[in-house]
Amino acid sequence: MKITEAKIQRFLFICTIVISSIMFLVSVISMATGKAKPGKNLRKSDPEPENFISEFAVFNGFQQLRLATADNPPVPVIITPYLTYTNGDTELNEELNMKMRHFRTIFADYFSSHTQKELTEIGEQNIKAEITEKLNSELVLGKIINLYFSEYIFLN
Repeated sequence: MKITEAKIQRFLFICTIVISSIMFLVSVISMATGKAKPGKNLRKSDPEPENFISEFAVFNGFQQLRLATADNPPVPVIITPYLTYTNGDTELNEELNMKMRHFRTIFADYFSSHTQKELTEIGEQNIKAEITEKLNSELVLGKIINLYFSEYIFLN
């Protein structure tokens, strides 16, 4: 029995249809039974800095920071931090601007001392609290109220 090109193509087409149908049915069944939880592991984003204009002063001079974890090989992490502080505190704003390079080092040191798994277990809110404490310990003229990340992404 000779296998022709047409038979091979027909066989592959049928396999594709069967596999696609199975994937579709599994998806429909898991959605219908409630076992599928789309978006379960998605990060709830922090409010945008523009939303704080009337309530707090916002310092977002860090821009996007590209950091690395302690994993081997290191996992790249991208964060875009911004801070809130008491509205009208110009002295603190000046201090933040002066210490921005040092604060970038604090962010880099924090992330490079933890693996991706550790950071995931610690949780974003606890990471922000720990870094806020480190930043506030360096400040003399005021204190940061909150630290937010408009971007917080592990690149695997």
